[in-house]
Amino acid sequence: MCKRERLAQTAFGNLVALPHSYEAMSERTYACVAVLKEPILWDGQPVQAVFLLSIEKKKNKELQHFFQVTMRFLSDRTKIQGLIRRRDYAWLMEMLEKIEDGIIEEEQKSE
Repeated sequence: MCKRERLAQTAFGNLVALPHSYEAMSERTYACVAVLKEPILWDGQPVQAVFLLSIEKKKNKELQHFFQVTMRFLSDRTKIQGLIRRRDYAWLMEMLEKIEDGIIEEEQKSE
């Protein structure tokens, strides 16, 4: 079992796993996405969409925004099912942009 898994499980629920290192390691933040043909068991939970995150070492004001958008997507069962069904990068980016637009709109309303 790797150090990261001992600190906190990365099976997110909702057919999603979110593996990432226990510390920031890369020059920039990015995500790689794999949609599996069939679910696998990951820490006892079914997983069919894997979002591998790499977090940049330097401080970035936009990192919190990145996590807001990502977590809203990952926790939305309908969107995850859509990703699994479609397996389409353009659709994924469209959904993330819609979530981002919604967050920006919420922030503007609260000002």
